[in-house]
Amino acid sequence: MPTWKITFTRHNNTDQLQLQSAQQPSPEEAAEHVLEWATENLKPGEYGTARDAPEGPVGQLLRRYGITVTDIVEESPLPEG
Repeated sequence: MPTWKITFTRHNNTDQLQLQSAQQPSPEEAAEHVLEWATENLKPGEYGTARDAPEGPVGQLLRRYGITVTDIVEESPLPEG
């Protein structure tokens, strides 16, 4: 099963998480994955009002943690040899 790199920004820093999925995750699916990680690892804060962010996991991620998903790419497998 392919591994996907989900790149996100928070406080002007860039970080990545990995997700295994048969097909490329949608932005909403990627945001759900990052939101699960953030809920377990970060302290929530106030990063904007409801009108500043869309509904769903994308908006929750932005409002609670100040995180924006910026890229979703398939991780290249290591060459055999």
